[in-house]
Amino acid sequence: MRNLVLTIALLAVPALAQENVGAWQFKSIVDPMSDATRGIANTSLTNDIVMIVKCDSNGDNQLYFSFLSKKYLGGVSSNKLRTFAYRIDGTPVRNMSAFHDDRTASVISVKPDNDGGRFLKEVSGATKLTLQLSSFDYETTTAVIDVTGAKQAFAKVATSCKDNSMLAYLNS
Repeated sequence: MRNLVLTIALLAVPALAQENVGAWQFKSIVDPMSDATRGIANTSLTNDIVMIVKCDSNGDNQLYFSFLSKKYLGGVSSNKLRTFAYRIDGTPVRNMSAFHDDRTASVISVKPDNDGGRFLKEVSGATKLTLQLSSFDYETTTAVIDVTGAKQAFAKVATSCKDNSMLAYLNS
């Protein structure tokens, strides 16, 4: 599984190229060994839950998203894949599966033709995401996240990551 501890460390590094895009912070990181460029966008760090959209390598179908919680969510091996509940701009509550590990819940398969891709596209046109994560012991954490500017932030990440399939899908 992709290492999200690195994401937390990267969010704290001020020397990276960073810009605000609506309610999002966007960072571009260039690997000094390979010159590969990665993009990372995250919502405000003041919420109990932060949404992060990023890639770890370049190319199509490389984007994924995670929710980082202040509370421990667990990662019991038999119970890592759990559902989370969400509402986008007041729509009815829906559920999606995510891999839970420590304080993160991640959707690592994000393509134009799957739930992860459709979720990002819907969030890209929204202003408010209400999210509820459950821990391994069924304790819930709920947050209302300002996602204003998501379409522009996601497009910057997709462009940095050279994920042309998601960039085209988000703009369709």
